[in-house]
Order: sequence, then structure tokens, then C-alpha cells
Amino acid sequence: MRTLVAMPECNRPLWELTRDSARIGAASPISRSEEEHCLDLCIADRMCIGVDVDYELDPVLCWLHYNRDDYIDSNLYGQDKTNSYQLITRCADVTTATGTATSQYKNRPHI
Repeated sequence: MRTLVAMPECNRPLWELTRDSARIGAASPISRSEEEHCLDLCIADRMCIGVDVDYELDPVLCWLHYNRDDYIDSNLYGQDKTNSYQLITRCADVTTATGTATSQYKNRPHI
């Protein structure tokens, strides 16, 4: 199941989250202290379009994605303790993006 996640930072990026999954094609991993720092790392890189966060280790590993082809369904695979985030937009209106003002999350069917 995929979930849209709007983070509370000032620019309010909108992410599509696929839990316990990763994608083929990521760049070499970078260590960060927590999952949110991986998302920040991607936001700071204008070429980044997504990130897989492997939280099996401490610190977590951030696998950045730069190629849209990484996000075709055949490149998605199950991996425990890893969350795959696709950046939908760097600046989102949570109410418009999720369809509700009371939740930051919206489930979407698998495409």
C-alpha cells in the first residue's frame, strides 16, 4: 500500500511512501541519523526525485534516486525495514494534496 506524506517543514514537500519496499537504481548510500534527515537530503538536492531509507542499521542509510525510470512499478521490490519515498512536489498544500485538512496521509491503490 502506498501513502502520501506531507512533511511539516516550511516548504511542505509531498512524498509518496511505499513501506517495506525499495527501488532499483538508487545512488550509493549516505548515512544519516534518522529517516527525516534522508528526506531533507533529497529536498536539498534539486536533482533528487526520491529516496529509499534503510533503517535496519543505525545510522540509517539514504539511497537517493535521480532517474524517473526508478519509479516504474517493475523497479519496486519488497525489502523489510526500508521505506521508499517518491517526491511528488517540493511545495504542497496539504489540504489540496490529500483531500482533507485533518490528515497528512492518504492511501492510494497500488498502480
